[in-house]
Amino acid sequence: MKRTTIVSISIIILIFLSYISYCCYNALWLGDDITYAFNFKTGELIDSLNDIIISQDAHYLTVNGRYAAHTLIQIFIALLGRNIFIITNSLVYILFLYFIVRITKPSFIHIRQILFLVSAICLGFQTKYVPTCQINYIWMFTLSLAVLWLFQHPQKQSKLWCIFLIPFALIAGNGHEGLNIGLCGAFAIYVIVHHKKISFNQWCIVISFCIGCFIIIISPASKNRLDEMDGSMLISLYNFIRYSRIFYFFIFIFFYALYSKKIHLKTFYIENEIYFNSMIILILMNFYISIFSNRQLFGIELMSLILSLKLLSSLSIPIQYTITGILLTIALIAGYKNIIFLQKINTYFNDIQQQYEKSADGIVYYDLPVQYAIFKQTYPCDALRNSRLKNYKKSTLNQRGKTLVIQPVIRKEFLSKTQNGFIEIANGHFIVFLTSKNPPNKIVIKRTVEILGIQIANYPSHELSGFIPFYKDENIQLLEIFDAIDTMPWIKISSIDAQ
Repeated sequence: MKRTTIVSISIIILIFLSYISYCCYNALWLGDDITYAFNFKTGELIDSLNDIIISQDAHYLTVNGRYAAHTLIQIFIALLGRNIFIITNSLVYILFLYFIVRITKPSFIHIRQILFLVSAICLGFQTKYVPTCQINYIWMFTLSLAVLWLFQHPQKQSKLWCIFLIPFALIAGNGHEGLNIGLCGAFAIYVIVHHKKISFNQWCIVISFCIGCFIIIISPASKNRLDEMDGSMLISLYNFIRYSRIFYFFIFIFFYALYSKKIHLKTFYIENEIYFNSMIILILMNFYISIFSNRQLFGIELMSLILSLKLLSSLSIPIQYTITGILLTIALIAGYKNIIFLQKINTYFNDIQQQYEKSADGIVYYDLPVQYAIFKQTYPCDALRNSRLKNYKKSTLNQRGKTLVIQPVIRKEFLSKTQNGFIEIANGHFIVFLTSKNPPNKIVIKRTVEILGIQIANYPSHELSGFIPFYKDENIQLLEIFDAIDTMPWIKISSIDAQ
């Protein structure tokens, strides 16, 4: 490799890591990134590794089964802090890049391949740059990629390596089901088809990895989370189209390579069957459980990225540069928007904090644009270390003797009124105001189909029941409700009636 190429690649990676570190430094630790500083069994702040072990036992039963990921999350949030997390996160991203490059096996690393790779990561794995998101996805995906690479290189390992491989694969398998369920299925298919060629260490890797993933699946909390994910196939299809990023690049590159006869379909599938099978399994799984978040598709995006990189080198150099240029342009726009978003979030946070300091009762009336409505669900974090939460409710934080309660400005208007009402603070996310002191038996959401502002037809109503107010006083109670269908742009809420 030429020295100029090495220098250019190093500069690209340095810029990429600087962007990641900037985002991590400016990302506010809210919601879950405060919750995980507390012991899930006792409710007290975590002070030691022993507290984390106790907490994770309860967490496994009540929240979800990712024991490995959330142990690390609690270590960094409760014990190590932001600065060490930022440094460690950058190192993990280096490993993430390294294993993707090693798995794709390029004969020569070109600048355009590195540009494609870092652009795809910035665009395809858009999530919050906080411990709960970065560790759950990037860190755990890196472990899974390491296992995948070890599986593909059994000839370099003696049988004694199983002493290391078994616990490592077990931990990696317990990383994140959004990728590992697909890999487990792909591993199973591979070892069944090629069982005569599978080495002892490969069997150790596959069995341990699958056991780790199975530990997630059998968690009582995982079952509860699955039961809550109840959406229609139409919503899943819409969200799949909406949230996919690198998958579209893969589809284009794949069919272009077939059309231009750069690859042979059967040969390419045989050489990459683990990635193809994993992607297919993950797509089927996500449609089965319903798609509500872009993060559900990260496993599909990773398989798309690996396959795209493998295909890219088969294309002509002008086509490679064209595709990489398009991806880089989109990633730069997305990165710029993310930086602006973080700056605005910090501005809103500072405004809310200042108003809280001036308020006598801790109530802050503050309206946010819909895309910044996360503040209505989360907690400012500056008072974390000095806080002991007895009733850990949404939008509340006990700080220096008064409770912070963030409420929309319209809340003031309802204090002196007698009618019920509602406001939408994000797509499908509503705050309902009720003047009755008793919770309603049910709430009926009436919806219509609208195109270009014109009502076309009525859409089936949705009934909800079993509410606990997240705020209540002598005059009013506030309920928080969600209606997933409202995320579809042509469905509008006409009324929300309490009965």
